[in-house]
Amino acid sequence: MESIPHERLEGEAGKTHREFRAVDAIALPLTLSPGRHGVDFGVADDLKAAVSKGVTPRVTLRLKLTNFTPHDDIDAVFNRQLLPRSSRSERAVFIMNDFSWINYPIPIQALQHGMNRVELIVNKLNPQMSVQPLLSGVELLIEFDKEPASAA
Repeated sequence: MESIPHERLEGEAGKTHREFRAVDAIALPLTLSPGRHGVDFGVADDLKAAVSKGVTPRVTLRLKLTNFTPHDDIDAVFNRQLLPRSSRSERAVFIMNDFSWINYPIPIQALQHGMNRVELIVNKLNPQMSVQPLLSGVELLIEFDKEPASAA
């Protein structure tokens, strides 16, 4: 997901750019206060069709969190399925930045062709931080790692 600013971009204002270029409305950044926060997004890939053709898709949800610390207690839900913390990987980027990437593998049966939803449940925040974390980026990586079997 990308947030297009309201400033002029290539001669078009942000709203006009979103309407005429089919770019989603601005949803990010999202302040992560205690509670539940969600973002909807569309997926055009038809993974069931890919599997039926012998292709094995691999799906990864990437969340970019700004001001995130290891003491923040945050869970992720993808299409109403709680993602296990044990499956996630984290990578902090502190050189000239203050953000972390949190990656979750997504089972292909959890991904819907069309609209999908990712939610973050903020259970507890680091009390030593003066600012709240932000969800500043959402990426869904779909990799196809096997060529379809050729007809013999």
